[in-house]
Amino acid sequence: MNRPLGVTVIALLSILSGLAHLLKGLVVLGLGGGAAVLVGAGHPVAGGVIGAVAMVWGIIALIVAFFALLFGWGAWTLKPWAWSWGVFTEVMTLGWSLLAVLGFGTLRTQGLSILIAVAILLYLYSPEVKRAFGRGPGAS
Repeated sequence: MNRPLGVTVIALLSILSGLAHLLKGLVVLGLGGGAAVLVGAGHPVAGGVIGAVAMVWGIIALIVAFFALLFGWGAWTLKPWAWSWGVFTEVMTLGWSLLAVLGFGTLRTQGLSILIAVAILLYLYSPEVKRAFGRGPGAS
């Protein structure tokens, strides 16, 4: 089956997002480590805190990069597991955005993320897309 145009767009955007998160994770780890060393020379506890925070955020960015790159590749090649991976990723994105609204964020700051996640979920559940990934009636 041919890949629907929307799946092509989502796959490319997911790959670009994954590359951006990969770069961000590496930058955060590098700059955070450097800042930890510089600050730690005068204030060891503060340097340790900066290093720990940078490590956590850098690793989270690398995990997000992995998820996005894997989904992008799977969607591009219409791997059957990619549909589930995409749904999982978007549900997690939606959940994180909603938690952010309840916690440290606002609907204004998280609104676009919520709308995009809902739109992608609705698209992934459309019959044409499910069939393309080998799911639902008429799947080959």
